[in-house]
Amino acid sequence: MKIKLSIFLLLLAVPLLFCISCSDGDSKDDLDDVGQNDTDTGSDKEKPDSDNTDTNTDDGSDSATDDADSDSGDNTDTETDTDTDTENTDTETDTGSDDDADTNPDDDADTNPDDDADTHSDDDADSGDSGSDDDTDTDTDTDADTSPTIIDDKEDTGVICTGQTKCYSPTAEIECPVSKKENYFGQDAQYNAENNYCLNRTYYPVTTDTVTDYNTGLVWQRDLPSIYTGCTVEDENGGKGGVCLHSEAVNYCKNLTLEGKDDWRLPTPEELGTIIDFGQYNPAIDSNFKSPGGTKQEFWTQTYLSSSSDQKKIWYVDFKTGKTVTGENTGRYVRCVRGNALEKADLAVKNQGDAQEIIEDSVHKLLWTKTPDSQTFSWTSALRHCQELKYNNVKGWRLPSINELASILDYSAEVPAAEFSGAYYFWSSTTYVGSKNKAWKIYTLDGRIENAGKTQATHVICVK
Repeated sequence: MKIKLSIFLLLLAVPLLFCISCSDGDSKDDLDDVGQNDTDTGSDKEKPDSDNTDTNTDDGSDSATDDADSDSGDNTDTETDTDTDTENTDTETDTGSDDDADTNPDDDADTNPDDDADTHSDDDADSGDSGSDDDTDTDTDTDADTSPTIIDDKEDTGVICTGQTKCYSPTAEIECPVSKKENYFGQDAQYNAENNYCLNRTYYPVTTDTVTDYNTGLVWQRDLPSIYTGCTVEDENGGKGGVCLHSEAVNYCKNLTLEGKDDWRLPTPEELGTIIDFGQYNPAIDSNFKSPGGTKQEFWTQTYLSSSSDQKKIWYVDFKTGKTVTGENTGRYVRCVRGNALEKADLAVKNQGDAQEIIEDSVHKLLWTKTPDSQTFSWTSALRHCQELKYNNVKGWRLPSINELASILDYSAEVPAAEFSGAYYFWSSTTYVGSKNKAWKIYTLDGRIENAGKTQATHVICVK
């Protein structure tokens, strides 16, 4: 009986064990499958993060939209402009189409919260500026940074500073703007010797009789005689010989002896222009030089107007204002100079044949936009136009100072600025301190350097 029961139980146990074995195998396979699926799912979740090579400082939130970056002041996007210009390291990014003629800051009514609120209103009523300053470009490359703009250092330069150290609106002296989006940014005083954009005005040594310009090496007659030897024209005070005809001025310098030197001569317009101080008025010259005072402070150069075949027009500099213009052969003051002649600009087309050719001046270390914009600008608009310009796919341009503009003039040529097409007036970034509503400009047809109201419509070439 026990044997039968044992056999029965054995027969019952075998199938049971077999079923348990089958169940264990299925469970293991199921667990393996589940484990595999979990691993795949985890990998899929990690893949976007591991493959993300975007350099933007993304906060990791997928719900944040890219469109918000262009308007939000909290934008932490560090993506910079892809401009290949290595000189311009300004972290302000492109605010729109740089080829756009949108340069008029006069009616600033920007509704874009990403733009700085301008702190100076523009009183210009520029009829020549057809651009609108209302920025409707939704380019997500816009930067909301309102911190002060740092003006990049230049590697070197060969242009002397104008002497202007203050900034101006079209009506008054102002604090220099700190952002490129403010009106009046890009003025002469902002691109100065501190950033290697020009050479500090330095006169040394200064003696009783002479002043030496450290930058040019030219030695200047410091004092002015009450009567010029050999001159016959009365000055404004009635002193005969107090001023000279042009031929008399030439002879006076030729016969002058100072500090044992007798190689004095009348200066060229370029040379006399290097001692103008555009930061001053009446006189517009450094205090190391003696001034005649009075209502007229006009000084002869040696140069006749190249287009004046009968030699009736001669270049002179007005040291009351800073103008370089021509006039008839009448009585004017004389300041003689000695030393090697200044090196003229060496202008060459850098990318000849391109739609927008760039001119390189290897002497003064400057690049110029060759083709003037067909549009004309007020002075305020001209400042902004050059700051926003993208010319020949290059950014970092600015409105030139009056000394930089003067460097392209060649008074021995029929058209002084021969490498630049057309005869135009061009704005400088330099204000005329004798009247804050005026700025300096040049005329490339003959080489005049004069001032004009800042609201006038005038052409622009930009420099970098």
